Amino acid sequence: MTIEVWRDNERLTVKLMGSLDEIAAEQLEETLKHRLISVHMFVLDIAGLTFLSYAGLRVLYRAHRLIKKQKSVMMITGVGQEMEQIFLETGFPEVFDYFAD
Repeated sequence: MTIEVWRDNERLTVKLMGSLDEIAAEQLEETLKHRLISVHMFVLDIAGLTFLSYAGLRVLYRAHRLIKKQKSVMMITGVGQEMEQIFLETGFPEVFDYFAD
């Protein structure tokens, strides 16, 4: 999986491409660990994601909890039909704000 990260003041944008399996989930969690601190907006672009494991969902949920604790905003963009179906099946629309393609 490829992870692109850029920060613009208090906004962090992360773009994911490829498969978010268990190994990639660990990589993403490590990437986000210190970067989420002190951001007011976290934008996660998953348009290039081809697979999302439960380990990946867990990382997204943990990031959301941290962002919410900071009273910040997390948005997931580029949610295609397949990813939206995964979100619906796992109850994530009740947790995340996301925008479908």
